Amino acid sequence: FGAGDIPMTAERYAAVNASGRTMVHVPFALGGIGVFHSAPVGGASVHLTACVLAKIFSAQITTWDHDDIKALNTGVTLPSLPIKVVHRVKGSSSTAGFTAYMLATCPADWTLGTGSTITWPAGTFEGQGSDGMSTFIEENEGAIGYIDAGHGHEHGLSEVALRNKDGVYLTTKTADIGAAATVGLTQPGLIPTDPTADWSSVNLYNLAGATTWPITMISYFYLEKDLSGMDAQTAALVVAFVKFVLSAEGQEKAEEKLFVKLPTEMQTYNTATLDSLTLPAGYAALSVELGNNTLVEVGAGMNVLSGKRREYGEWDRDRMESQIEKQASVV
Repeated sequence: FGAGDIPMTAERYAAVNASGRTMVHVPFALGGIGVFHSAPVGGASVHLTACVLAKIFSAQITTWDHDDIKALNTGVTLPSLPIKVVHRVKGSSSTAGFTAYMLATCPADWTLGTGSTITWPAGTFEGQGSDGMSTFIEENEGAIGYIDAGHGHEHGLSEVALRNKDGVYLTTKTADIGAAATVGLTQPGLIPTDPTADWSSVNLYNLAGATTWPITMISYFYLEKDLSGMDAQTAALVVAFVKFVLSAEGQEKAEEKLFVKLPTEMQTYNTATLDSLTLPAGYAALSVELGNNTLVEVGAGMNVLSGKRREYGEWDRDRMESQIEKQASVV
C-alpha cells in the first residue's frame, strides 16, 4: 500500500488497471494550504484574492504597495518593498494544490501550469520542504510563500486572509477546514461514489460555504482492493494500521500533528470501502489495546496489538530520558 497528499495520477491509475489490478483511495486526514508572509504591516491582516495571488506568484505584481493589493487592503499601510516569492522545490503536494487552486480560480492570470513541480519565474526563491519555506519567510522581510497551515502556525508566521468562493476572507485558523470535504461529498461527481474509480481529478479547491477554506488537501491511503494474494498476517497488519488511523484515537493523533480529522460523512464512506476489500484465506483481524485501557486477559491475545507491550530498548530509553529530565530540573 502507499500514502500521499494527492490522488493517484490518471497515468498511474491506468497502469494499475492495465496490469489487471484494482486499487481504492481511502482518505484519512484533511489539511489546509495557507499563504504566509513577512511584510511589515504593523499586525494588520493582509487580504488577497486568488487572482492577485496568481499575479504575485507569476511575478506580474512585484511590490507590496501595488495598486491591486492596495485595493483589497484599504486602511492598511502597505510597505514600499519588493515581494520575495518563495516556492517549494524537488516536488511537493503543496505546490500541486496551490497551483491547481490558482488555475481553477483565476485561469486568466495563472498561466504557469500545475503540478508538484513547475517552472517558476526568474527572481523567485527556492525553499526545500516546509522548514525551508518557513525559514525563508522568517529571515527575509517582504517574503510570501505557501505552506501546509499547521507548519506555518507552528512557526508563528503571519497568514494572508484569502477570499473564498462565498466572498468571505478567511485564514486557516478562522476557516472550517473539514467543511470542504463535507461540501465535496454533496456535489455530484466531485468525489467518486466508487472508491475503485479514477480519483485523479478530485480536489477540494474553492468550494462553496461561508467558512470553507479554498485550498484544502486530502491525505490518502492507496490500497490494493484484492488482498487475497497477500500473507494473511501481513494483510491483518495493513488493515489494522489503516483502521487505527481512521479511529477516534488515530484522528486525534492527526490533529496533534496539525491536520484536521475527517467529517463523519467521509468516515462512513471509508467504512464501506474497507468492507469491500477481498482478504486472504486465514485472515484474522487484529484488535488494539490502548496503554491507558487494560483489557484483562484479552489484551494478551495473539491477535491484539497492545500499547502495554514494550521491548527493552524502548523502555530503557524512556528511563534514561526521565533521569535526564530530573537532573535538568535539579540544575
